[in-house]
Amino acid sequence: MEKLKRRKINSLKVLIIIFLFCSCKEKVCNYYLPKDFEGNVAVLYSKNGINSDTMNFFIPDSGILKSKFSFYEGGIKNHYYQKNNFNSYNELLYINSPTKNSNVKGVYFNRTITFYHGDKKIFGTLFYVGKKFDSTSKERFLFENKIGKLQE
Repeated sequence: MEKLKRRKINSLKVLIIIFLFCSCKEKVCNYYLPKDFEGNVAVLYSKNGINSDTMNFFIPDSGILKSKFSFYEGGIKNHYYQKNNFNSYNELLYINSPTKNSNVKGVYFNRTITFYHGDKKIFGTLFYVGKKFDSTSKERFLFENKIGKLQE
């Protein structure tokens, strides 16, 4: 009898764990880049922006977008698209292990950053689009500094 009771309790625990994992919804971020774009990208989130399961970001030629969406701290599935010659989009690869000799155009070093302007906290997503990426690049730091100044 005690064994049966333990089995029921363990089964209930497993069902609760499955329910919790299934109820965690992953949001989708689609980044649409201009034709032939290479360089740094920044998406800055709105403090009281829209909360949506799918966020579509159309990146301008400058690479900097002030979004209408709120920042989301949960699971996110990112997709990166670049406009082609046929007025549609090709998907770009996210490259986890950048090498300096890469000939593959892709997305590198996606990261979330936080800016502070007085007591105002601003979240942003930054990444690099191109064939080669140097994670210690001075250009990347200058770009982040430029974004920080936009918040002033």
